[in-house]
Amino acid sequence: MGPPSDNELEEQFQDKLKELVFHRGQIKSHLTRFSSFVNAFYIANKSATELEKRLSTIESYFNNFDSVQSQIELLTNNDDKQLQERVTFEEAFYSTVSSAQDIINNHRKALPGQNLSEYCFNKLDKLKELKIDIPQDYLADAIITGINNEDVVRAARSSKFSDTNELYAYLSTLNNLPQNFTRLERKQFVYQPSTSAADAKNSVNSNNKVSKGVICFNCQGQHYFKNCPKPKLECFHCKKLGHKQNQCPLKSTKNSFKKQHTGSTRTLLKRSVIEKLGLRIENNDIGKLVLRGFSGNLVVSEGTVAVRIRMDNACAELEVIVLDDEQMMHDCIIGCDFLNLPQVLFYKNDKGFVIKGLNVRRTYMF
Repeated sequence: MGPPSDNELEEQFQDKLKELVFHRGQIKSHLTRFSSFVNAFYIANKSATELEKRLSTIESYFNNFDSVQSQIELLTNNDDKQLQERVTFEEAFYSTVSSAQDIINNHRKALPGQNLSEYCFNKLDKLKELKIDIPQDYLADAIITGINNEDVVRAARSSKFSDTNELYAYLSTLNNLPQNFTRLERKQFVYQPSTSAADAKNSVNSNNKVSKGVICFNCQGQHYFKNCPKPKLECFHCKKLGHKQNQCPLKSTKNSFKKQHTGSTRTLLKRSVIEKLGLRIENNDIGKLVLRGFSGNLVVSEGTVAVRIRMDNACAELEVIVLDDEQMMHDCIIGCDFLNLPQVLFYKNDKGFVIKGLNVRRTYMF
C-alpha cells in the first residue's frame, strides 16, 4: 500500500478533531451537573460528605480538559474561539469548586460551649457569602442541623420558624451550648443517691466528675430533675414544681414599666408606594443609609422622602427611609421615630393596640 492520500488524511484529521470535541463536551457536562448539585445543595438537603466526594472527583477533570483542549488547539487555526472555550471553562470550574469548598467549610456544627446566637450569626453570614438563592426555611434548617444539643434542636424544629430572623431571636434567648453534651456522655451519667440537699447539688458520674451542662431546677445541682434526691418543691398557688407559694411569679402584684420596640428605629416605606403616590425621593445630607436587621443583614436605602403620616387621630410629618420592594414584606413599617413623638400616645388594652394624638403647642418638623 502506498502513503495515504490527502482525502484520507483529511478524514483522519476530522475524525480525531470530532473525538476530541466530543470528549471535551463530556467534561463540560460533568462540570455542569456538579454545578447544579452545588446550587441545589441546601434545597435538596444533601450531606456535606457527599459533596466532598463529588468535589474530589471533579477536581481531576481540570487536567483532563487541559489535555484535550491543548490537542484541539494544535489541530485548529481558530485561536480566538479556542481561547474563549478555555477561559469559559476555567471561570466556571474555579467558581463552582470555590462555592463547593465554601459550603463544606461552612457546613460545620456549633462547638461545645459556643454562644448559640454567635453561632447562628456567623453561619448565616457564611451561607449568604455563597451567593446562592436559598429559601429562608432551608437556611433555618441548615442552622438548626448544626446544633449538637438535641433538646435545643427539638425545641427549634417544633417552633417552625418562618425565617432566620425569628430563629436568631430565639437562639439569642438561650445560653451557650454545654461543654459536654453528647449521647455517649449521657449514657455514662450515673447518679448517686444522697440524703441531704447539699449532697444533691453534687451528683456525680461514674468517674466522680460533676456532669456539666445540666442543671436541676429543684436544687440547682448538676443533674436531671427526675434523678434529684431532694424533696420536690410544689407551689400551692399555681401547682407547679420548683418554687414555694411565697416565691410564685403568678402572685406578683408589682407593676412593671418597659419600653416596647416596634421592630424598627426609623419609619420605612416601599419604593413602589412612593412611586404610586408620585413623591420624589431625596438624597439629602442623610444620603443612602445602611440599615442593619435583627440577623445582621445590611441593606442600603434608596433615599428619604418627607411624608405626612396619620394613624387613627395621631398625625405627624416625618422624613422616612425608602427601601427597595424586595427588602420589605409590607408597604410600610411604622418606626419609633413616629411613636416616640410627644403628640403621639399609644398603649395596649384588652381590645388591642390603641394610638391617640395629643394636642401640643409646639410643632415638630423632621
